[in-house]
Amino acid sequence: MISIKDIAYIAVFIALITICSWISIPMPVPFTLQLLAVFLAVYLLGPINSFITILLYLLMGIVGIPVFASFKAGFSIFLSPTGGFLIGFLTIPLIYLPFYILNKRGIGYLVSMIIGLLLTYLIGSICFIYIYKAGQIDLKDALLITVVPFIIPDISKLIIAFILGKKLKKFVNLE
Repeated sequence: MISIKDIAYIAVFIALITICSWISIPMPVPFTLQLLAVFLAVYLLGPINSFITILLYLLMGIVGIPVFASFKAGFSIFLSPTGGFLIGFLTIPLIYLPFYILNKRGIGYLVSMIIGLLLTYLIGSICFIYIYKAGQIDLKDALLITVVPFIIPDISKLIIAFILGKKLKKFVNLE
């Protein structure tokens, strides 16, 4: 059962993901700090509450609240170059769930976040190819456009979220 405290933290992390998505450098796939907030939510809220957080964030965007990069909203964002990556965010807490259950939260968190990131890249690239480019681009070119420029920044976001999460966990019990 979700407590009032859980609801409050979910709301805070929806706001954090939103603010981090607004910090954006325009590119074919915008460079944002959104993934940093997703990684931090998974670390601090755990897999279930972070999944709910990400799902509610996406639903808010679908219904027209401008929570996505460049203050965008609406279902059409899922038909854009970033649509598949947004959907892929939902896989990150799901990949973390078995590690969390087995209490492998340190190295398990890092391993699961890397696997979740790779799965997000795959979903995002496939959607980029078939939805945004209507199959007119191959996987190699899609990866060069949508993934390669973001690998180092995204791994950096993961490391920052892990370090920041460990520090914040000492002061606030979010689970």
